[in-house]
Formats: sequence, structure tokens, C-alpha cells
Amino acid sequence: MGDSCKSITLSTWREVYERTPYVIVACVASWDESSHRMEALLDELAQWYGPSAPVLRIDTDVDRAVADALQMRVIPTLRVYACGVMVCEVTGYLPFSAMHERVRDFLPE
Repeated sequence: MGDSCKSITLSTWREVYERTPYVIVACVASWDESSHRMEALLDELAQWYGPSAPVLRIDTDVDRAVADALQMRVIPTLRVYACGVMVCEVTGYLPFSAMHERVRDFLPE
């Protein structure tokens, strides 16, 4: 995982969520093959959207409290939040082009 995508705790989530209008959140697990493939995708999304929509990573093996608080039940899941509201959810791994197609209308460029 590159420096552009950050793992989070519940307190980190609250800080970012409260100060950033757009947030991309991915829920992954270290034991899941699709989650491993998602790592490069998360870095690409972080590079594409930059500071306008931080990409946050929840590892359910480490940060179960965050996954529970956000009610993320499927691994991997990617969500887009805009102004405090979940506006897009994608479950499962998709290549960058397909994932970008699904989320781009919900994020600033």
C-alpha cells in the first residue's frame, strides 16, 4: 500500500469525516485475495482524487470497530461519502477503470 492511501482507526475516521466533504472508504481484510488486489486500486484512486477526496482503508482484522461503526459487512467494499452521506457503494474488487466509472459522478475531480 502506498503513502496516498491511509489505514484508519475510529478516531482518524471521525477527524477526516468531519473536515472533508468527500471521502472514499475501503473495507478490506488481510486474509481476502480480492482485498489484496484492491490495494493498488486504492493507491490509484488516491492519486486520481488527491486531497479533494482522501482514500481511507479499513482492515477488518485490525480496525473492527470502524467497520462495525460504518456497518460494512462485505469484504472488500468501497464507499464514497459526500457531505456526510454515503452516496455510492461497490462491493467486490473491480479494476481501476471500472471502479472509476462507478464512483466518478459522486466525486470532485
